[in-house]
Amino acid sequence: GKPATAAMSLVEHDASRMNLLSADALAPLTEATSIVFERTGSSRAFALLQQFATALLAAQVRQRGISGFFGASAGSVSQAQITALSGLAWADAYAVTRNLRYRDAALAAAIDVTTPTLGWISSSRGDGVREAPGDRGPNIAMTANVAVLLKRAASLGGRGLLAKYRAAMRTIDSSQAAVGRWYANVGGRRPMSLGEWATTLFDLSATGTRESHGILGGGVSALYAGAFGAGGQLLENGETEGQPIGVALAARTLAVAGDASQAKNAFNDLVK
Repeated sequence: GKPATAAMSLVEHDASRMNLLSADALAPLTEATSIVFERTGSSRAFALLQQFATALLAAQVRQRGISGFFGASAGSVSQAQITALSGLAWADAYAVTRNLRYRDAALAAAIDVTTPTLGWISSSRGDGVREAPGDRGPNIAMTANVAVLLKRAASLGGRGLLAKYRAAMRTIDSSQAAVGRWYANVGGRRPMSLGEWATTLFDLSATGTRESHGILGGGVSALYAGAFGAGGQLLENGETEGQPIGVALAARTLAVAGDASQAKNAFNDLVK
C-alpha cells in the first residue's frame, strides 16, 4: 500500500548516503527495511536490510570491554539507548535473514546494556537504564527498549536475561503516573515527550505478554487523542510541534498496538 511505498522511498534515499550515517540512523533503517520486506517481499528491501545491518555492525565501538555506539550528538559516550535499538534491529535482521552474525550481535547487545558502563542501575527507585550518570532512577522509555531486547535475546538463547527483563518490567509498572500518561524518570515530574511516550507504549506492546498489555491500559488511545484528530489529521500542539521523530514513533505505535481504523487514518494523512 501507500505507506509501504513511501517507506521504501525514504529507505532508498538514506541508502544513497549509508556511509555517512551514524548508528542511531542505521538501527531504525535496519528495522524499517525488515518491516518493508515482511510486508512486500521486495528483493531490494532484503538487500538493503543486509547492507544496513552490516553497516551497523561496523559502527560498534569497544571500550572498557563493552561494545557501544556513538549517536550523532553523543560525544564520546556510548549510549545504552542506541545499543538497545541496535540489538533489536539485529534481532529483526536475523529473523528475516537467519544470518548468525546478526543473532550474535543482538545477544551481545543485550548483555552490554545490562552493565553499569552503559547505565544499568539497581536502585530503590527500580532496576533499569538511567539517561545520564547523575540520574538517581531509570529512564522509563530507555528501560522499556532494553526490556524488549532482553526478552527477545532470551528467546534467541541468551542466558540469565529473563530475570533482568522482569526487574525492568516491574520498574515500568510502578512508574505509570496515570492511565495513558507516563513520566520519564521514576518519581520525576517531567512529562515524557511524544517520542518517549510512544516508545514506551510500543515496547510494552512488543513484549507480547499479558503483564505488559495490562500496564498499557488506555495508553495507546490516549496517545492517538494527544497527537491526531478523529479523522487522523496531525494536531498542532505542544506534543507534536517540532517533533517529527516523535510523530513517526507515535504512528509506529498505532500500527502495532492501536485501533486499526485509527492507524489507517493516521498513516493515510501522514503519507499525504
